[in-house]
Amino acid sequence: MIIGICGGYQMLGHKVTDPGGVEWKAADIDGLGLLDVVTEFAPHKITAQVKAKAQNLPFYRGGVCGYEIHMGHSELGRNAKPAFCLERRGAENIQLYDGAVNSDGSVWGTYLHGLFDNDDFRNKLLAAVRNRRGLAAYEQKDNASAQELQQQAYDRLADIVRNSLDMDLLYSILQNGVA
Repeated sequence: MIIGICGGYQMLGHKVTDPGGVEWKAADIDGLGLLDVVTEFAPHKITAQVKAKAQNLPFYRGGVCGYEIHMGHSELGRNAKPAFCLERRGAENIQLYDGAVNSDGSVWGTYLHGLFDNDDFRNKLLAAVRNRRGLAAYEQKDNASAQELQQQAYDRLADIVRNSLDMDLLYSILQNGVA
């Protein structure tokens, strides 16, 4: 399975064009041609939190949360289907297709960052990859969510910083300027 997110998604297509010279001077750059997609850059950058529902991914049909940071638009050819339908962008309810999937679901791409933070999505993707490789299903040993694990990692980092620095001196510098 080949997955591309954002620029990786764009590179999986046939071509990336930049007629306005937003990123480079050349008009077109050939992609890998693994998805029937052509991308055109635009000067406006989309940055938003989104909620979406998977559309044509063979392993998943549920909802996901993520975010977009991209410039331009990718146009699907007739040999690609959308990977997701955006249902919410920021505070706005929308219905807009995102990403692309090839005919057998082995190659897909999307503009949605943060997909792998969605526990159900990530677990079903990994199960599908294991199944394609003939491997047994993975038995998850703990039930912590990605967000819980991330918070635990931040807490460990905060403890390391707290125990490694002279915090009294740091607070003094913050309050009074250079020590």
